[in-house]
Amino acid sequence: MAASALPGHMNIRHGKKGHVLGSVDIRDFESDYGAPYILIHRPILHNILHKHALNAGAEVRVNSRVTEYLFAEASVIVNSTERLQADLVVAADGINSFARAALLGSADPGTTTTGWAGYRMMCEVSRIKQNPALAQICTNTDLDTNLWIGP
Repeated sequence: MAASALPGHMNIRHGKKGHVLGSVDIRDFESDYGAPYILIHRPILHNILHKHALNAGAEVRVNSRVTEYLFAEASVIVNSTERLQADLVVAADGINSFARAALLGSADPGTTTTGWAGYRMMCEVSRIKQNPALAQICTNTDLDTNLWIGP
């Protein structure tokens, strides 16, 4: 948790003017869903998962592409030849997920192009507070996450 942030609200802001269009209170996620809403930089999460997997005795492989999922047996076929079985298979293969398509089959809606682009950024709050144009987004007592939308 030391490398993460627990935001209080998710604010949707106007892309050009910056004012809040809507806000979702996410402080009750832990009581509602059994875990808090956590923000963490992806490479840091990868390092944490890698460290804990190794400590638990997992074998970490590279150059291993899952070519088939055998969901009922918690197994995968790797590189079209090798079958691996585990207590848990985690498929984190991104927006154009092969795993999702394999699980849902023809019911998979796939992705829909919106014409929008998404950019992520994380920076030290102290640096934002030093900038007069940005300081107002860090004035509350809760650490919020902010999403700007616009053309």
